[in-house]
Amino acid sequence: MLDNCSTDNTLAIAQSFSDPRIRIQTSPSNIGAEGNFNRALKEATGKYIKLLCADDFLYPDCLAKQVAALENDPDVVLVNSSRQVVDAQNKRLLTRGFPGCTGRKSGKSFPSQTIRWGTNLIGEPSSVLFRSDAAQKTGCFNGIQPYFIDLDFWLRLLQHGDLIVLKEPLCAFRVTAGSWSAEIGRKQAQQFIEFSTRLRNTQGFGVSALDCWAGTQMAKLYGFLRRQLYRKLAKP
Repeated sequence: MLDNCSTDNTLAIAQSFSDPRIRIQTSPSNIGAEGNFNRALKEATGKYIKLLCADDFLYPDCLAKQVAALENDPDVVLVNSSRQVVDAQNKRLLTRGFPGCTGRKSGKSFPSQTIRWGTNLIGEPSSVLFRSDAAQKTGCFNGIQPYFIDLDFWLRLLQHGDLIVLKEPLCAFRVTAGSWSAEIGRKQAQQFIEFSTRLRNTQGFGVSALDCWAGTQMAKLYGFLRRQLYRKLAKP
């Protein structure tokens, strides 16, 4: 567990457990999402890695089902699932996933597919489980476009193997009007243009100008819908 200068009772609650499997690391100052994600990669010692952020949560059978998917196919480096978006009171707002996509998919062909959608359909960190050895080959999280810090890592990770998409929602991603996701979400469309252009100019990802154009139109739509959602959440 990495405590990145939390301002609630997170650290005290974590320290109240006597389970020797729980390791607690603290940061003397807030190092941001990029720094915290990369520290998690450095501290991880297991065969598989899952980053569970802030107050997101997993459903009871999430890990069992995602581990089984990776255990059954050594050429798969990442498994994701649909996730439910909830508000501060745990009210379910919607379910997100990759439309019409389930089962095993080619990692190398996935960048162009996901860019055309204009958003991160693989999912937030809580919805993904990946292999530690593949992460070592991939390198660090890159937060140059914060909204796509996770998608950037997933697509680079998929240069080393395939992915499995699980249709069933196995986790929940929490959004509130004042959350980090809300703040960076306001810049979604512009960050997508920068991110997709960077991928197009990077050898090996197979992203075309048409992919970027289609994705930009979708990113603008998603950005508008996201702003409406956060306005709704901000109302008393």
